[in-house]
Amino acid sequence: MRAIVPAAGRGRRLEPATLTTPKPLLPVAGRPILAHVLDALAGAGIRDVVVVVGHLGDQIAAYLETRSGPRARVVVQSPLGGNGDAVRAARDYLDGPLLVAFGDTILCGDLSAAVRAGVTAIAVARVEDGRSYGIVETDDGGWVRRIWEKPAAPPSHDAVAGTFVFAEGRRLREALDEMAGRRHAAASPPGEVWLTDVVQRMIDRGERVRTFRVDAFYDCGTPERLAAAERALRAAGGPQGRGAGVSAGQAGGGRRAVFLDRDGVLIRDVVHLTDASQIEILPGAPAGVRRLHRAGWMIVVVTNQSVVARGMVSEDELRRIHDTLESRLLAHGAALDAIYYCPHHPEGAIDAYRVVCDCRKPAPGLLLRAASDLGIDLRASVMIGDAATDVEAGRRAGCRTVRLHGPAGEAPAGPAMARGRDADHVAADLAAAADWILAEMPASSGQPVDRGRL
Repeated sequence: MRAIVPAAGRGRRLEPATLTTPKPLLPVAGRPILAHVLDALAGAGIRDVVVVVGHLGDQIAAYLETRSGPRARVVVQSPLGGNGDAVRAARDYLDGPLLVAFGDTILCGDLSAAVRAGVTAIAVARVEDGRSYGIVETDDGGWVRRIWEKPAAPPSHDAVAGTFVFAEGRRLREALDEMAGRRHAAASPPGEVWLTDVVQRMIDRGERVRTFRVDAFYDCGTPERLAAAERALRAAGGPQGRGAGVSAGQAGGGRRAVFLDRDGVLIRDVVHLTDASQIEILPGAPAGVRRLHRAGWMIVVVTNQSVVARGMVSEDELRRIHDTLESRLLAHGAALDAIYYCPHHPEGAIDAYRVVCDCRKPAPGLLLRAASDLGIDLRASVMIGDAATDVEAGRRAGCRTVRLHGPAGEAPAGPAMARGRDADHVAADLAAAADWILAEMPASSGQPVDRGRL
């Protein structure tokens, strides 16, 4: 994936400091703002970076020469405009998977899972008062419906955190070209193009956009916010603190989870389970859940349920099935923290569910959504499943993976048995998988979280 970092603005609200130093090079916790931004990208594995410069751009170019690792390319924006204009200045590089990170905004959180997900998404962080932020409104399915700029009555607490992931950069380029050509009336102030307006136009034209959650962000555009970033990063440990691109889990704020496929892991796999009477708890499953939960791991089920798209059960009926599953497990002393399911199928019988989505495994959407909702550190978590699609979903989310090959599982053959189709470990059942996890990854001491279900 390539990253575009707009770093061209004049920083007028920070004058006189920005009369001689470009805003991205102002220090926060002993290092330039831009250093924090670039370190977060490097932590997510991004090595292809384009920095868009303008005001005092020669200083930024000189700073980039001093950094170790792959050399960032520099593009000059002229004339200056909105941040959308800055991204468009790099239009020759807008293709394929793309991330845009504002060069004056420090992100506290891990970008790795969002980078791997393969879906268009906006980084968001919770704010109590959204009236001075861009605020994201989502529909019941978690898709972004609208981005509100400093709304008088914010529809949510999710503030745009200055980082955007695009599944295909060409679509962004086309939208930027359209907005720049028309200087659409929605752009504010007139004559400049702003990235949130461009993303909203893409959504209006059918782009499916998710959110991914970060711990916090610091838009260093005013003296007050620059000072707040300084205080927060110093309190978190200075230049090596969370603002330097350290994940929530590494900073002590993320919980570790074991994600479980449902059929073939917890219960015997039957073709299209549509009634609670078909539930048969697998041997070893309750014991595995108990041991992991007692050791401090969250237990989250992530399951494809095309029976909804096929019209065989409603979502309400599926939830009742899951209620029964939880009750049956609780009778064995095994508790689940959450159940996430995908109701879609590209060949479903019901129009509303006949879609290609980002939550049907092997896509990692269910894991990403759970991580966002529950504060899970995906890199410190494990996905257990009995099929290659489970392993792939876990891998794409950044988790370690275990594949089951017992009687209920889809058994790999030959050399694939040893690899578990590229899983980190192969086990006979959930109890054996728990043995490996507890030996390989000493349990977290984090506190249990409130139970939930989506």
